[in-house]
Amino acid sequence: MKVLLTTLNSKYIHSNLALKYLYVVSQEKQPSITIKEFTINNDDDYIFSELIREDYDIICFSCYIWNRERILYLTENVKKAKPQVRILLGGPEVSFDPTQLMMENESIDFIISGEGEEIFPVFLDEIVKETPDFSTILGLTYRSNDKVFANSPAPPVQFELVPFPYLFLMNESDKVLYYESSRGCPFSCSYCLSSLEKSIRALPMDRVKTDLSYFIYKKVKQVKFIDRTFNYDKERCIEILRYLMETDNGITNFHFELCGDLIDDALLELMEMYVPDYFNLKSEYRAQMKKL
Repeated sequence: MKVLLTTLNSKYIHSNLALKYLYVVSQEKQPSITIKEFTINNDDDYIFSELIREDYDIICFSCYIWNRERILYLTENVKKAKPQVRILLGGPEVSFDPTQLMMENESIDFIISGEGEEIFPVFLDEIVKETPDFSTILGLTYRSNDKVFANSPAPPVQFELVPFPYLFLMNESDKVLYYESSRGCPFSCSYCLSSLEKSIRALPMDRVKTDLSYFIYKKVKQVKFIDRTFNYDKERCIEILRYLMETDNGITNFHFELCGDLIDDALLELMEMYVPDYFNLKSEYRAQMKKL
């Protein structure tokens, strides 16, 4: 069975961390799994030809606000050309109402809602069976006999058990690499999907330092933390920053987002020591720090 993990990034320099997670948790069970990333600037005909020429059995799309409509268009055309191909969608832009989306788009066979690191390998184990039963896979919405069925939501994954993906994948030297040391958000903003999860799951500090040391050893140009609020825990934030400063290789740049009202004197004092262009702070935070 040939499986493709794919998406349309907003720019060439961007990369998709979600696909990398799914790859590393599934590669051992399903060796014929491939990652292929496009951008929204690629021509539809080019993307379409790349999707169908390898005779994939399953094509899995990672969906975000900037690519959802393009992906729906591509899935429709892939199904017309190769009806036997199974289409699976995942990501924040398809998780909130998967049943309605599948009813409106017959080209979609499956949708994974929420985190997929535990759901996806179970799905792959099931789909290869002669008579698969998808009814027990939490977090999966699926089509059967022209009807759409939605299973119960899956609980959050044990984040510390999710492997560090970059050990298993070739380093993309010309792209920004994304990393998360925690999942969840301490706030409950009504406009944000992150508020749906009321707690934070942080990786152990030893694991974080080991992961970051790999980027530094490989001399990656830029690493972007995608933690929702990097300084939600002030002491943890400072410990990570100190580690990065102590292990500076003169090449790797780290990008993260701070919540301005959580910046205290201890963090300000540390930031006064930071190497210009080593930590990448948003301009409003630079301006605020200068005022303070």
